[in-house]
Amino acid sequence: MLPCYLTLHSAKIFIRRVNCRTLLKGEVKMLWRNKKNLSILLATSLFITTLFFTGTVNAETYVDLPPGEVNMVVQHTFNTGPSYFNTTLSNVPAGYDVVNGSYIGWCGDFDHTIQSNHVYNVTLYSSYDTTMPSYLWNDEWDKINYILNHHHDANWKQIQYAMWYILGFGDKGLNSEGWDIVNDTTANGEGFTPNGGEKIAVIADAGRTVQHTFFELTVPSTPGVNILKQVWDKNTGTWKKNTTTTLGSNLVFKVKVTNTGNVPLTNVSVVDDLPWFLTYNYDANNNPVVEQDHHVEWFFDTINVGEIKTMVFTAKTVEVGDGYNIVQVDTEQKVSDCDNAYVEVPCVTEAWVDDSWTFQGDVDIYDPNLMWGYNAFNKIQDAVNVLCECGVVHVLKGIYKEQIIINKNATLLAQPGTKIVAPDTMNSYTIQGSNYIWYPLVFAYGGTMTNNHVTGNDTISVIVDGFEIDGADGKNNTVGILYHNVKPWCTPNIISNNTIENLDKAIAITGCSEDVTIIHNWLLENSVAILVSSAMECEPTDVKAHYNYIYTFCSMDTGLLNQVNDTVNATFNWWGEDSGPSSQINECNHDVFTGRAADGCGEMVIGKAHFDPWVGVEASILVSTTTAEVDEVIHFDASDSFAYLFDGSPNNISYTWNLGNGEY
Repeated sequence: MLPCYLTLHSAKIFIRRVNCRTLLKGEVKMLWRNKKNLSILLATSLFITTLFFTGTVNAETYVDLPPGEVNMVVQHTFNTGPSYFNTTLSNVPAGYDVVNGSYIGWCGDFDHTIQSNHVYNVTLYSSYDTTMPSYLWNDEWDKINYILNHHHDANWKQIQYAMWYILGFGDKGLNSEGWDIVNDTTANGEGFTPNGGEKIAVIADAGRTVQHTFFELTVPSTPGVNILKQVWDKNTGTWKKNTTTTLGSNLVFKVKVTNTGNVPLTNVSVVDDLPWFLTYNYDANNNPVVEQDHHVEWFFDTINVGEIKTMVFTAKTVEVGDGYNIVQVDTEQKVSDCDNAYVEVPCVTEAWVDDSWTFQGDVDIYDPNLMWGYNAFNKIQDAVNVLCECGVVHVLKGIYKEQIIINKNATLLAQPGTKIVAPDTMNSYTIQGSNYIWYPLVFAYGGTMTNNHVTGNDTISVIVDGFEIDGADGKNNTVGILYHNVKPWCTPNIISNNTIENLDKAIAITGCSEDVTIIHNWLLENSVAILVSSAMECEPTDVKAHYNYIYTFCSMDTGLLNQVNDTVNATFNWWGEDSGPSSQINECNHDVFTGRAADGCGEMVIGKAHFDPWVGVEASILVSTTTAEVDEVIHFDASDSFAYLFDGSPNNISYTWNLGNGEY
């Protein structure tokens, strides 16, 4: 618990406002003073963080009385009133709620006498103080205080007679007015505690044999407020100060504001701020006056003494993270309090994805050690969201119709047959310093994203391996895999073993990216297979593209478009034709290192590139196609190639490919 706190100095209560995150050392101890009320006494070096009241509260009426003896003189008023005695105190030390002077006095004892105008040495006790001598104690002092505050306009003699009757001394002269006082007090006075500004009976003890008297003292106004913040913990089924949960779950929060003072609180403001990884569900009770995704406010005109206001609402975990949900209460009386509840949404080092999973039973069939919603999901994005830095997502065979956004060091590994398909409606993204509007299926970026706009030069490291990525219609600026601000750290930056097709751009590398390897990919029917461009006044460096199969129908598109000054190392790629890559019309491109012209019939290479040598060796057959017999096996030697493409209609023909590496 980390809110504001109470500390005692001498016997006074002071409230200090502190930061909700700071633990403080106080000097208080709590003791029950009687069956109805709570009192706070001086102690030493005792740690507390807050006082919690979880039910209806009857706040303690606290008056600060001198611990030693003072002088008292009583004068019988006889028939003049306005009370039984006129009580005068003297020799009262400074700094207490009583001072030298006259008070309205009453008789609390019919069995003894006291001399008028005689100076007595007396000890003062609150009528709620259970440490008073036993001969002073009476269970009905709460009712005496009720009379002082509810019948002060009655005839003073009937007030005295009613108090004697309530204290157990019988009827000493009650008339109808007096009986009305008795009956009302009996019905309503049990448990009464005066608030600030009301009257309390202070008992003056002159000894066992001297008549017990008491006088009226106005209770100082002492406002006080306590706020308690808790979260429902599903693991234990209880309200707690902290909980651990999973991404995408809904948490229930409870806020309790208690008036712990002795005066009503007015213009009460309660403000709850959620951490960044929680989003408010707009479902709070008690009519919040402000509702935002991470902020809720309530306002109450009045909270009476002992009254509790309870607010309940839910919030959804939208990111991995941990932190405090902080709530603060402020009042017109200048007292405030704050509290918090701690929430953790832990990350995982590995996560698994299968588009067919819908609950734990599905997951158990694959691996009962995995937990649905924690490290097992049916969407790739959900798995990425819970991943720790440098974690791995394993994607099982299936079709995933989604865009995947990665803003952390991560590895995505797909089983064969895993396909990412462009959703019907795609989100667009922009990058500071880039002229493109991007529609990526996989977007890995370093920096900060606000409203789908990326800024900053922070970097991440990412591997994407083994996916089929299909853009369906090749809409302008769609891109299969977009790497922005990537740089090796806990993993290299690799795009490998993917089949990417039907997009405006298959792969794009932008911004402050360094040391990126694009290898063993099939890039088919894309307007641009590989794009390298600047952003954030920063250009990618050391981009390598090897052993990629780059092809469009009739080789009419661009295999590599390099828009930066650094040379792209793009050797050993298939550019769609044996003759190698081509150039733009009337602008022949040359290999930066070998000087060889890009004058083939394959995909165009534009910009600085090292594309020579390229791959263009056709597989050869060992027998003539015209002399093959039925059931004869035709062998193709493709050991000098890294990929194959079978074209035509091989009806009733079986074949195998030897790629020289043991794979067929």
